[in-house]
Amino acid sequence: MERLAPHEMTSTLNPAYLAGLKGAVSHITAAKKYAVVDAHNYGRYPWDNNNGPVINSTSDFKTFWKNVATEFASDSNVIFDCNNEYNTLDKDHNKEMEVLTSLNQACIDGVRAAGATTQYIFVEGTVGILLSLLYPESDKIIELHRRMALGRRWERRCFAQSQRPLRQDRL
Repeated sequence: MERLAPHEMTSTLNPAYLAGLKGAVSHITAAKKYAVVDAHNYGRYPWDNNNGPVINSTSDFKTFWKNVATEFASDSNVIFDCNNEYNTLDKDHNKEMEVLTSLNQACIDGVRAAGATTQYIFVEGTVGILLSLLYPESDKIIELHRRMALGRRWERRCFAQSQRPLRQDRL
């Protein structure tokens, strides 16, 4: 995300980095494959080894995604991934989920405002968050992650849960 919008989320996209990204995406989609454009920075900007500030400006996030999606709006084989592995580390779970819901919705709104109206959008979060997002069910792709990262605050809980099989009734 910082490489694409190096100064702030709402800044003009970096032309050199954007050219490389567009070249890679074009190569993939020209082969009739799908390319996922993903802002992979854990919900923090600027990302600094997970110590950067948590993204909480929905208007900035929407602008970032509108800027990015404008570049790919005409390519039906592009999928937008709002952000992979949000990690706000907020001790208040409800507040963390509220931020995540707002950011996902801002991403969706930005992508659609850019004219990218047919592409899929990846969102992540709890089932409650995903059901509350305002866009057609047919366009929702839900990301599920099973946390196994060592040294993280969720390690013990997730390691224990990972021993159980993933079942549809847990989704």
